[in-house]
Amino acid sequence: MGEFDVPAVETIAATEGHDVAGLPAFVRLIAEESALAATVHARDRFWNAHCVTVPASGQTGQMRVISGSARGRKLVVPDGTLTRPTADRVKEAIFNSLFSLDVVEGAKVLDLFAGSGSLGIEALSRGASHATFVETDRDALRAIRANLDTLGFDADASVVAGDGLTHLARDDRFDLVLLDPPYGFEQWDELLALVHHAVVVIESDREIDLPEGWSTHLARRYGSTVVTLATAPATSESPSP
Repeated sequence: MGEFDVPAVETIAATEGHDVAGLPAFVRLIAEESALAATVHARDRFWNAHCVTVPASGQTGQMRVISGSARGRKLVVPDGTLTRPTADRVKEAIFNSLFSLDVVEGAKVLDLFAGSGSLGIEALSRGASHATFVETDRDALRAIRANLDTLGFDADASVVAGDGLTHLARDDRFDLVLLDPPYGFEQWDELLALVHHAVVVIESDREIDLPEGWSTHLARRYGSTVVTLATAPATSESPSP
């Protein structure tokens, strides 16, 4: 095999020590296309050339926008341990599922406990009409604003410094609600009771019991993270059509 020949994805993954079965389907497709084009060196350049981050165990990795108009762009992540960025592979799985539900494009999005704003920014990149980011940590708020400004999404976003439950109690008029509180969060019953008539993404360290009347689309564990996609019904006070 020559220096610029690209082997099959199984060979690449074995060389780099990754599990092929755990790779996203699009990575396998890219590998096959690259093999035909034979334009990159398999061992040294494959992962960086296609902006795929496969962090080692216990490491966070570089945060990027996965797809859409800002695909591949880097994101600022706040310093410290108060925020827990969503891993790229988990974010990809979430938005692939949301795409299949056709709920992102044109949506009004709420990114509660926003951290770096990674989830809401991913939604904007994929065609959401507006995103509201709610966060209490000052470093995280600075990171959100920096990311929105760098990516040119600031005109389509609002950044709110405040408590997530308080904000949701004031405004629940959203199509898509992204909930990624710190692990150990114990106010799920109170929080979910405030969400009405929206598709909801829940990231947690355990399975969360959903309120009566909610419809579950997905509940899956990714390492230490449990992702639940569900639809909250309209509030009982909503008028009949």
